[in-house]
Amino acid sequence: MSRHISSVLDIQKGAEKWTVLAQVVHRGHNQLTREVPPRRIMRFLLTDTEGTKVSVVTYEQHIKIFSKFLQPYQRYYVSNAIVVPADPTYKVGSYECSWILNYKTLIENYAEPVPPMLPCVFELTNFSDLHKYADSDNLCNIRGFVIHAFPVKQVDPDCTSRDIIIVNEE
Repeated sequence: MSRHISSVLDIQKGAEKWTVLAQVVHRGHNQLTREVPPRRIMRFLLTDTEGTKVSVVTYEQHIKIFSKFLQPYQRYYVSNAIVVPADPTYKVGSYECSWILNYKTLIENYAEPVPPMLPCVFELTNFSDLHKYADSDNLCNIRGFVIHAFPVKQVDPDCTSRDIIIVNEE
């Protein structure tokens, strides 16, 4: 029996029994929601063969499962995620929905010798602007040299942390 592959744009709120061939463009870090009590979440950005991007999130106990599967730049068959209207904060492109991965979601590797190349674009933050990110959960990219890496610390069973000292070219 052949598999019917849909495009991201074909998948709308409430859709069931669908499959999309998608490539992982970005894999976020474990984060905490601002809810009380806070919940752990992990965000992904996927794109289909037509270039349509979709914001994907998974929560709590599902993070461990999906973070091992969804590796950057690899392609996967994704089936039956929960499709919800996109929160404007996390909406990417023209697609009006986002997906939630849970125990009903099926992720399968797409076997290919060399995955298609994605442009590697980094939006770098100047060292002089880093103060804007202090005391926030926002992540930023910087360019510098690591002059010292402290030992890895186990924060909880699923999360490690490491402090580093970086200098820039200034």
